[in-house]
Amino acid sequence: MFRRRRLGSAPARIALFDSVVGDAAAHKAVAQDIATVATRDPSPRPQIPLFKLHSEVHTS
Repeated sequence: MFRRRRLGSAPARIALFDSVVGDAAAHKAVAQDIATVATRDPSPRPQIPLFKLHSEVHTS
């Protein structure tokens, strides 16, 4: 027979659920902000290759 494990008191379970749901909502909001900025900016910024930055840091 399986025993049901309790996650703690009801307020603790509610707080855990709220934090998970809140994190998901925050991630969704950030993703929407990034999508909005990406579609709003018609001219993409030039990408600087990482190896240039890396070599500049280590040669100076």
